[in-house]
Amino acid sequence: MSAIPMISTDIKKRYQVVRDAIEPIKEPEFKKQNIRHDHRLIDDMVAYMMKSEVGFVLSLKNYDGDVQSNLVAQGLGSLGLMNSVLTTADGKAFESEAAHGTVTRHFRAYQRGEKTSTNPIATIFT
Repeated sequence: MSAIPMISTDIKKRYQVVRDAIEPIKEPEFKKQNIRHDHRLIDDMVAYMMKSEVGFVLSLKNYDGDVQSNLVAQGLGSLGLMNSVLTTADGKAFESEAAHGTVTRHFRAYQRGEKTSTNPIATIFT
């Protein structure tokens, strides 16, 4: 049985302390669970995602995670997967926003007198 790949994007020097602290803890557990962990640059990871036919888990920094989750959601055709939620540590406050952004683009086209095809009901039912 081959190892299940878990891939994280390359972490810069400022993240090296965290990486060094986590590595000795995760390595024995990953080995026991047959999980392979690779570090890759984000552009290499995008290429891997596009051509891969196997499952994998991504461990990403915040911005890279936002971009990649939107890529996956768009590929699956689901606006419902494209959201952003920030929650406080105690869970008492949160901020949420849709990440699909088509309404603004369509409204600008409408202002220019162009025909648009915005379907707000599609957002409600996803």
